[in-house]
Amino acid sequence: MTKLTVRDVDVSNKRVLVRVDFNVQLDEKTGEITDDGRVRATVPTIKYLIDRGAQVILCSQPAIGHLSNYHHISP
Repeated sequence: MTKLTVRDVDVSNKRVLVRVDFNVQLDEKTGEITDDGRVRATVPTIKYLIDRGAQVILCSQPAIGHLSNYHHISP
């Protein structure tokens, strides 16, 4: 079975739900973001969809509680 990607689907004038991981790693002392790689990794997909006329809806889930050095998104 071939795996489809957003490039295999006509997304123009459609709503596209994209599940993302926006939990970022924070420095425990300063609270500063130490790794924004997860956020940056989503940018090409989001731009691709927008450039092709999609209405992009992003969804994420809160961080796992026992990973204290990750900041979770708040509602």
